[in-house]
Amino acid sequence: MLRISILYAIMKPWVNWSIRLFYRNLDVRNSAQICDVGAPVLLISNHQNALIDPLLCCITSPKQLNFLTRADVFKNRLAKKVLTGLNMLPVYRPHDKVNIIESNAPTFRESLNRLENHQIISLFPEGTHQPDQNLKQFKKGAARLIGDVFDAGKSDKIIIQPVGLHFTNIMHSGYPGFVHFGEQMVITADELDLTPDNRSKMVLGLTRRLRDSLEKCVIHINEDEHYSKKLFIFRTRQWSALFSKKGGSIPEFKAIEAELGNYTSSLEGQISDEEIIELENSSFGMPALVLAADKSLRKRFGKKLLILIPIYFIGYLVTAIPYFLGKKLASKIVKDICFTSSAKIVIGTVIIPLFWTVLLVIARSVFQTPLVYLGFVFIVFCGAIFLKYHTSYRIFNLSKRMTKSEEYTSLIAAVNISES
Repeated sequence: MLRISILYAIMKPWVNWSIRLFYRNLDVRNSAQICDVGAPVLLISNHQNALIDPLLCCITSPKQLNFLTRADVFKNRLAKKVLTGLNMLPVYRPHDKVNIIESNAPTFRESLNRLENHQIISLFPEGTHQPDQNLKQFKKGAARLIGDVFDAGKSDKIIIQPVGLHFTNIMHSGYPGFVHFGEQMVITADELDLTPDNRSKMVLGLTRRLRDSLEKCVIHINEDEHYSKKLFIFRTRQWSALFSKKGGSIPEFKAIEAELGNYTSSLEGQISDEEIIELENSSFGMPALVLAADKSLRKRFGKKLLILIPIYFIGYLVTAIPYFLGKKLASKIVKDICFTSSAKIVIGTVIIPLFWTVLLVIARSVFQTPLVYLGFVFIVFCGAIFLKYHTSYRIFNLSKRMTKSEEYTSLIAAVNISES
């Protein structure tokens, strides 16, 4: 029987609104291909952005997902009830200091039952989140789960759906985000050697296949002695493509990534690894630098923002207090940068609507007219424009300052070299 979570269905529109407001643009490709495939589906994804990653998978998938989630977040009774209601199942790891096989047995039995009913199990095979622009080695859990499906006779095939997630900035709002449902891989029981003697070899081989399928739809820059400079080249070309509308999807970014293999020492002496790291860690440094290096891009970008100034300014007046208060709270709460966006979205979806509601109540008590509600809708619209484009205004203003400061002369030259 198909299991539908009521809580999941109720929360999805709200989460969808929050995520799409947080990211200036959210490019989603090929999500419809997981509808009605007539077989169990295992959805695998890269994991760079903590809670945002499963949320993005949820709102972009046409069908409800079932997540295998680290067990320590289920310790609180209320949290356990909510997470279970959101189709999450606990998975224990070695450092949880429990008998992993025994403790995970109920979760894997339930996973098999849900897969038998052609539901989607979603997991992050890297086993942890990390901010680097590459795919880490996979844990063996996904391959073992596939073997268990075939052992239990639940199905004679399983669909692997890789989903590539890419963030132009994992810490701040107002940046584009990308979700790419890659080419599906069909695995059948007949092609795997499921005998006990060859089980370990089968798991290793299948794990490599899963990783290869996901690597095709994520941005993967190998970590070597040139990593930081290749990352600089990728970022500058990515932002140049975004600003000029020549690019804007993971497949298009993969084309840029493919060129990095021909890296030369052209940037040596032009920019240091320390300067690259500083740009990467700054709120607006890399995109602002790309605009500073190209006057035509900066002019085109500025014209678009000019049209929105009146609406943006009104939105600033009615949203700045909860916006900056939320950022302050998030910075105090978060210790791991991968959770920065997660904290901002959770805090923002509570504090900003609450603030707007207070404004509505005050306005309704002062002005005894139904037109107050029309004004409220306009204020919410202006606030949404502010939230979406605040980062863009900051980037544009910083780019203008960069062109006037000698401090950035060598960095601008490095951008021009990387683009050549």
